[in-house]
Amino acid sequence: MAEVESRVSGVGSSESEITSSPTNSVETSQGQKKRKSVQCRSTAWDHFEKFKDDNGGDRAKCRYCGRDYKADSRLNGTTSLNTHLKKCPKIPRKVDNTQTQLCLQKDGQINGVVLWKFEQELVRRALVEMVITEELPFSFVEKKGFTKFMSIAQPLFNVPSRRTITRDCFQVYNEERLTLMKNFREVKPKICLTTDTWTSLQRINYMCLTGHFIDRDWVLHKRILNFCPISSHKGDEMAKVIGNCLLE
Repeated sequence: MAEVESRVSGVGSSESEITSSPTNSVETSQGQKKRKSVQCRSTAWDHFEKFKDDNGGDRAKCRYCGRDYKADSRLNGTTSLNTHLKKCPKIPRKVDNTQTQLCLQKDGQINGVVLWKFEQELVRRALVEMVITEELPFSFVEKKGFTKFMSIAQPLFNVPSRRTITRDCFQVYNEERLTLMKNFREVKPKICLTTDTWTSLQRINYMCLTGHFIDRDWVLHKRILNFCPISSHKGDEMAKVIGNCLLE
């Protein structure tokens, strides 16, 4: 009887060893797992770059002004980083294009505050007029120097391509042409015509036809009516071109 009881107790002890063994192995394996690295979840990290200092510590460097701060995730938070972003002098500020802004303008001897609003179309029209009046090539808008200047002077302006500028110049030409014809029909002035002809370095003959007139307020005006190449400087050829221009 004693022998049977000893066998039963021996079996119980072996079962306890078997059941306890997996538990210990699980605890051992869990203890050996590496700790996952903490990810940078704050939006402040979009404006900073992490690097190691001479002592191996983590630091964060501002992408705009270069100032650095301690960036150990276990010891330092992102409060100092967010505080820096609020006062960083070189960080680009997001501006709503449709938002009206306050602008300081000097009016004579008095400094006044006026409302200013960025408008893409007005700046684009001014660019077209500059290309026309300064006789710039259409490719001027794609020059590196000009694009860099605009990115600093007015980052909100989308610089158009040379093809777009070409179309805009023709559009301005058609608008001015229709406006001039409308003024002539309304005022019906007496016009004096003058011509200017020359030959380019490429041996091409050009003629500029200008109209001079006085309006109802006795103000003298002059408008270029046509600018075109001609086959020669002979009077017959010039008269033909002038006649065709006036018929238009």
